[in-house]
Amino acid sequence: MKPKYTTRVSAGRGTKPDRYTFDEIWYMDGGVLTCGDDDLRVLVAKALSRIPRDVVDRVIDDVLFIPGHKSFIINKEFLRRQLMKDDGDVRAIIVISGDAIRKRDIRDVLHEVAHYWLGHADDSRIFDAFSVISVEEVIRQEEEADELVEKWMKGGKE
Repeated sequence: MKPKYTTRVSAGRGTKPDRYTFDEIWYMDGGVLTCGDDDLRVLVAKALSRIPRDVVDRVIDDVLFIPGHKSFIINKEFLRRQLMKDDGDVRAIIVISGDAIRKRDIRDVLHEVAHYWLGHADDSRIFDAFSVISVEEVIRQEEEADELVEKWMKGGKE
């Protein structure tokens, strides 16, 4: 169920032409992007309303957010249908912790989106059990994602 306060929230933030409003993202999601979890849907819509439209467009097309709290039960059929994009490719998955959802931590969502946008998840070494990313590389990627979140929060682009 859509929160009642969204129009007021959107009205205050919807003045930037390069950003979508909370309401626009809420309806673009339709509950699918966030696996039907309304608390996560609110958090993701708030977070994505802080970043440029071109980033949001790609996230909407390519990413599936999964709530990482114990009470969430993944419907395998739903997940199977939503993981496959129309072009046959597979969506990226971002798991948002139950703690971040409870705290409504938009920075946590933005940090994970920044990793996606910067191509950190495209690094096949992450998924290769026989190869390990160096500690230095992990630190570099974390700092790079944090820097991008700061730019987004200040109204900037990549």
